[in-house]
Amino acid sequence: ESLHFRYRPASVISMTTNRPNNHIILDKGSKDGIAKDMGVITPDNKLIGYVTSCTDHYSVVQPMLNVNFSTGGRLMDNGHVCVIRWNQGSKYEVEAVELSVYSDPQVGMAVEVRSERLPDGVLIGHIESFEMNTAKSAYSATIRIAADMASLDNVLIVENTHYGEIEILLQQAE
Repeated sequence: ESLHFRYRPASVISMTTNRPNNHIILDKGSKDGIAKDMGVITPDNKLIGYVTSCTDHYSVVQPMLNVNFSTGGRLMDNGHVCVIRWNQGSKYEVEAVELSVYSDPQVGMAVEVRSERLPDGVLIGHIESFEMNTAKSAYSATIRIAADMASLDNVLIVENTHYGEIEILLQQAE
C-alpha cells in the first residue's frame, strides 16, 4: 500500500507559530529530490504540513498552523471524511469541518490525513470537541494536534512517486 511513498529526512532550520501565515524552513531542497506538494510528517507519523516551494538546498513548508492550510481528514474509527483547516484559534488545535451528520464524532476519536500526497495512517490529532452546524447539515470538530508544532527538529518529507499521474487525472477532470 505504501510502496509508492519515499521518505527523506530533513532538519528544521527555522519556523514560526505565532502568525496567521506560519512557515517552516527545512535543510533539503530540489537537489535532494524535494518538490512542491510533498507531505511533511514527524518521525512518528504525525502530520506537520506540505512543501510549498523549494530552492536547490532548502524548502518552505506550509504547516497546519497557517490560515491558508487545508487538507483532507478522516475519522479513523469509521472512515468519515472531513476538511482540516486552521482558524488561528490556538497553536495546538485545528478544525475539522464538513463532517457528515452520520459521522458520529466522539471526543478522543483519532483523525488521520486523507490525501493523495500521504499514505493512510498519518495522524492529525484527536477530537477535543464537536458541534452540529446551525443548518443541521454537518458537524465541525476541534482537533488537538498530535505533533508538537512548537518544538519540531527532525522531520520526514514524504513523496508519493505516483503523484504526477494523479495530478494529470485531476487536471483532465476539471
